[in-house]
Amino acid sequence: MPESDLRPLFDPARVIFVGASETNLFSAGIARYLIGHGYADRLTMVRPGAGTVFGRPAYPTVAAAAAAGPFDLAIVAIPAPAVGEALAELGRIACRLAIVESAGFAESGPEGAARQAGLKELIRSAGIRVLGPNCVGVVNTANGFASTEVQPESLVPGGVALIAQSGIFGSILLDAAPARGLRLSKAITMGNRLDLDEADFLNFLADDPETRVVAMYLEGVADGPRFLRAMERCTARKPVFVLKGGRTAAGAKAIGSHTASLAGRDAVFSGALRQAGGRRVENLEELLDAALACSLCPAPAGPRVGLVTTSGSQGILAADVLTSRGLQLAELDPATLAALRAKVPPWVPLGNPLDFGPSGLFAEGVAAQLADPNVDALLLLVTIPWGSIRPAVEAGMPMSALLGEPEMLRAAARRKPILVSHLGFPPFLSRMRAAFGDFLPIYPDSERAARALSYLAGFRKSS
Repeated sequence: MPESDLRPLFDPARVIFVGASETNLFSAGIARYLIGHGYADRLTMVRPGAGTVFGRPAYPTVAAAAAAGPFDLAIVAIPAPAVGEALAELGRIACRLAIVESAGFAESGPEGAARQAGLKELIRSAGIRVLGPNCVGVVNTANGFASTEVQPESLVPGGVALIAQSGIFGSILLDAAPARGLRLSKAITMGNRLDLDEADFLNFLADDPETRVVAMYLEGVADGPRFLRAMERCTARKPVFVLKGGRTAAGAKAIGSHTASLAGRDAVFSGALRQAGGRRVENLEELLDAALACSLCPAPAGPRVGLVTTSGSQGILAADVLTSRGLQLAELDPATLAALRAKVPPWVPLGNPLDFGPSGLFAEGVAAQLADPNVDALLLLVTIPWGSIRPAVEAGMPMSALLGEPEMLRAAARRKPILVSHLGFPPFLSRMRAAFGDFLPIYPDSERAARALSYLAGFRKSS
């Protein structure tokens, strides 16, 4: 099946939901979400005994629901022993894509593994492609479609596509994304990967105009050569970051009882991934931070970084991270330094980092480094005690008084990457994100911002 045929997973014309319920928390959430998010007229529900689900009519079997079709996507959330017959019925009514959210397959032991092996042959003969089992399916923020219940805050469209092998882990990341400033394009949870796997979705996302960067959590790879070909194709167009579980013996052992994946040799995986253009991250924090930077920023034209700060210590910590990761502090142009010296008090040292302390001239430094031809990227390290600025902020002082006018920064950020950090009182960070977070990545400390910039620059070097 060509990758373009996966589009109904994210934008179905008609959906048949096998296992709809008002009483099962999981199934009820799916039905409630679809009905409440514009899919009521495109949704047909199947439940034993028929009747209604949230006031909408239901059918007792897939065969009985056939007249309401044709369906280009099925969602299946029923007990594992009944899944095979449901997929066979879906094949008979020419539904060619299914998301199987049911658990109780290879992740659950020998009996479940045998059941999953039987499904593989069944779907081949039925001509149906399957995402799952043991997953929560997909989310598409562009049209609001989801095969799981999603909070409104997680549906703000953005440029990050998330691929997670674990269903619940993917759901939790959806919940966590808004607080980190992440806005998603797609989310895909793969579960046991009976059929569709990470290579299918890398190929799909390579062509997705709504996705600027792909963030992946994997516990293993279904088909190594195919995965690497898809990775190479995708990274030729956009960054891909991978967090892989199972690097230790204990982690690898735990994987087998989670998604029935083979962890594989960790060092071999890292080397092959690097050759294919992917970037491995060390932990979840780095995965999300790197994705945030790449979703909002252009790649820097070179390795030279300008730092503007109100705290010398934060500038030092950021400089250590940058230089340890192959970047360098920019030598500011003499014209930049001369222009700044004419504006700032004599006690403000001019250099890089530019440490403005309590001078109140931070925005002047930002504008100067944005205009400097020797600066390829900016880190803005805003470290101002909340107590010293709270009266002015609560009296109505806009955040632009600190960093500069939003429209100027928005235009500049299209040409040169600008990353921001604020270490301090959470309400201050929230206000900064409200003012600038839709176009500037904002981090809670300077080291995280510097690491994120290094990942952004690393993609430039590999492309």
